[in-house]
Amino acid sequence: MTHGATIREKKDQIKKMVFGAQFRIIVLCFIAFFVVLDVVQTSAVSTKGFEMHTHQTDIRRLEQENRYLTYKIATYRSMDSIQKRLSVLGMVPVEKKEFLFAE
Repeated sequence: MTHGATIREKKDQIKKMVFGAQFRIIVLCFIAFFVVLDVVQTSAVSTKGFEMHTHQTDIRRLEQENRYLTYKIATYRSMDSIQKRLSVLGMVPVEKKEFLFAE
């Protein structure tokens, strides 16, 4: 019987070793999966951060262009600018005003 017990003990040790190795491999695979998942997530966050920076730069540029266009509109709407453009077109100011009345 002692001989059978030692064989059984050996089988139990082999089972423990196999199950222990499988367990370790599974745990290692889970760890590797979560490490890869973390790297992918970090990469995605960093890409979004770069896109946000690019969009913020575009917003600043467009705001500056908008301010410039607002300035140009105000310049062209000024009375001096209008009178200069009228003289370039050959128009002259009215000297004597005549009003027509409909009866």
